[in-house]
Amino acid sequence: MVSLARFTDLRDRSQTQIFTFIVAKTILSDYHSELQSKDFFYAHQRWHVAFTKTDHHLEPSLHLHSNPSPNVMTCALDLTVILHNREHFSRNESYHVRQTAFTSDCPVHTCPTFIGLQDLLTRQFTDEQTEFIVDFVLKNPRSQYEDHIQIPIRHKGQPLERLESSYFTFGNLEWNLVMMPTASGTLVKLNRMTHFDHSCQTKFRITIGHSGSQKFNPFISPVQDSLSDLSGTGESIMFSLTLEDFVENHQVFVVLDMYSANLLSEILVPALHESVHFYDRDKQAWHLQTVTLQRGDDEYLKVKIFYDDVKQIPRDHSRYAAWKLHVRPINSPSTLKPEVLGPFCKYYQQRDVDFSFEVPTKTPVHYVPTGSISGRDAFRTNGGLPGSNGFVVLIEWLYIHLLSPSQYHHYDDLHRTQYHQMRLEFATVQAESYNLERTLLFYKHGFNPDNGESLSVSRRNSKFPPSRDGMNELVNGNSNSYQNQLQ
Repeated sequence: MVSLARFTDLRDRSQTQIFTFIVAKTILSDYHSELQSKDFFYAHQRWHVAFTKTDHHLEPSLHLHSNPSPNVMTCALDLTVILHNREHFSRNESYHVRQTAFTSDCPVHTCPTFIGLQDLLTRQFTDEQTEFIVDFVLKNPRSQYEDHIQIPIRHKGQPLERLESSYFTFGNLEWNLVMMPTASGTLVKLNRMTHFDHSCQTKFRITIGHSGSQKFNPFISPVQDSLSDLSGTGESIMFSLTLEDFVENHQVFVVLDMYSANLLSEILVPALHESVHFYDRDKQAWHLQTVTLQRGDDEYLKVKIFYDDVKQIPRDHSRYAAWKLHVRPINSPSTLKPEVLGPFCKYYQQRDVDFSFEVPTKTPVHYVPTGSISGRDAFRTNGGLPGSNGFVVLIEWLYIHLLSPSQYHHYDDLHRTQYHQMRLEFATVQAESYNLERTLLFYKHGFNPDNGESLSVSRRNSKFPPSRDGMNELVNGNSNSYQNQLQ
């Protein structure tokens, strides 16, 4: 058994996420040669990890779940696998590869001869239960889809009509691309073909034409944000190009770079202090309530979110949910952007009733009516609800993971221990750097290192100035005391 124990999102440009797995001792028995984890999501793709035992080694691997489709799908990312040593972080075993490609034909990347079985047992990698911890660090994802759209048979001089790509899978949803030539350019839509319970916010970029073509240069669009509604229809995007120019061998070559596809829960807030129920992408029940927040003389909207199905979480598991919040008045002009809050995250464990997650906003409450309003279908029409001053709250679901164990565990001590070891190593290197700096000052200027003036120069020029107590210790030439203080 391979359990996803912890999840960490660094929220950096590289979209780095760390998945921590606990590998059971059964992989070392004679009855199992491979163990697999449950599926998890990263970069809107579905994955699982596996550990395979050969005659002398243990080999971890990362697997992409790719549905068979006519398109050529490529997902590339940076992969780092870390086996944690319980004695010291410098003895960790690691494997790193950049932009390894996963395709429909080759959806697996294996770390060959990662660790010897004998080393795994004798070099303090396993605990008393013969279990061990492995981190999979994933970052810099890139999902790309290619398709050759066949031009239908037509008479000479007949203009091109609507063109559709074959379907592809992204974000556990199926999509296709529609291109319609018009007099002013080409109209492009990205349509969702499955899951019509939620709307979906997508981000993508389209490339039309081959890069090596001698007839024309490919058209590369800027990154597009598109909203796919409950029917799956995407927003129409007009490009100033003539599709006829990109026809080659009765085909149009299209490349689609997909960046995100987040499902949205749309909640109409008719009045303050009313509860509105909704569902997340896993069909778990939630409800939302709005109250007022006093700031000086003004009142602002505050959103409370409750997880109704919290009692359905399996025992000894926790459910990690991350989301963004979009708030806007119904009667606001189309040019007014909604207030975007977050991202937020919370760990949920099984209990009878969930305590609310409160989000204060900067939206004044004078928009909110005191009476009740109903009619979601009327809101879907152009212009919203006539005469309504209600609010629309959009919850953009980023990712949801089921983790085990749910509570703080001795497995967490290993990461805390290695963090403390790294902190001490950095303190030692920092103290040695200060000593070298003092020595260089002495030989360069002939100053006494105990002189306050030379030390102030050293402190100003130092990239990482020490604390006052640490400087006093360094002045007295006792760097070991400074290090012991950090311990």
